[in-house]
Amino acid sequence: MRHEPIKNSIVGGTVSTFAAGLFFAYQGCRIAMPYTWFCAVLAALSYSFLATRFSIYGKAHIVFSNWKNLLLTLSLFIGTQIGDLKLEPLFSFPPNTSTAVSLAVLAAIGLSDALAG
Repeated sequence: MRHEPIKNSIVGGTVSTFAAGLFFAYQGCRIAMPYTWFCAVLAALSYSFLATRFSIYGKAHIVFSNWKNLLLTLSLFIGTQIGDLKLEPLFSFPPNTSTAVSLAVLAAIGLSDALAG
């Protein structure tokens, strides 16, 4: 039980990054896959540990605690976007990486919570 949030976060981050990579490859665009994976897994890990702390991990399907999950997801998403804006000038990422990070982070958080429930 102790390692379940870590496993769920890694699985969610990997699957969401793979899906974002396939989507952008189909569009003919390049993205930074390792960076996208890192952001997705970091956001999912943060979500799973904070949601476990608030006793809402794996309970996104329950309407009464759904607003807490939404607020936590939005705060982590905004934090990830701010970090992405700060890191992007330091590295020369392809231009669509920010969009891929956004998609992967939201999907990774959702998958991590769905796997826990």
